[in-house]
Order: sequence, then C-alpha cells, then structure tokens
Amino acid sequence: PEQQLSMEFTAMLLDQILLTESSSSYAGALSLLQALSLADLEIKLEAARKLLTTTFMRPAAPQSLAKQMGWQDCITRLLVKKPITDVCSEVFPDLMSFDDDGELLDLDPGRVSPSSASRISDAAFAIETEIKEVAETVSNAVADN
Repeated sequence: PEQQLSMEFTAMLLDQILLTESSSSYAGALSLLQALSLADLEIKLEAARKLLTTTFMRPAAPQSLAKQMGWQDCITRLLVKKPITDVCSEVFPDLMSFDDDGELLDLDPGRVSPSSASRISDAAFAIETEIKEVAETVSNAVADN
C-alpha cells in the first residue's frame, strides 16, 4: 500500500533537499516531485511553489535544474490534477486475427473500423509531436536563461 506524504513533511523534506545548491540536491528534489505525482493537489501546489521560489532566488538554479535528466516530466506531473482512468471496460478484438490454419477470421466490421483506428493513431502522433515541441521550447528557454 502506498503511503501519502503529509503537507508538512513534504515541505520540510523539500526545504532540506534544496538547502545546498548542488546538482545532487536538484536531482533529489526531482525525485521527490516524481514521488508526489499521485499526491493531493494541495501538496503538489506547495512543492511547485517551493521549486519556483528556489528558481527565482538562486541565479544558477534554472540552469542546474535544466541539466537534470527528466526534469520536464517531473514538473509536468505536478500540473496534472488527477490521473486519467480508463472508463471503457469493453475489450475490443484485434483488427486482424488468424486461426490455426493461418486464415483470416471474419470480425464484426461494425465494432472497430480500420479507418477509426487510423484516425486515433494519427491523433496520438500529432499530440505526441506537439508535446515534444513544447518540451524542446521550454528546455531551450530555460537553458538560454
């Protein structure tokens, strides 16, 4: 069972981690942010405030933070209010299915059409591309500062 971190404990731990200005302290802070990804919104908001304060109070903090592997993912997880749950409990069959003889079985064409699967795949690719572009833009902006 997962244990939830309290607001006070999280704030004190993040303060302790960010007490020194070193790459290991920023790596530790990002590890804590990763652990907070499923925490209550108030706790994530407080952690985001502390990290924002640190980046403004220490001149080298944004560059040091941007040098850490996966910093974008950790900070982005703070912005997610709650994880998306799968509401569809119905399982769709594979688009292609072969029997033992290697022949194509007839599936109900009304359930999943290849064109709808293609549109979903295209939409997922477009969203992935946009996210990568935004992450690259943010990385460049932080690295330039």
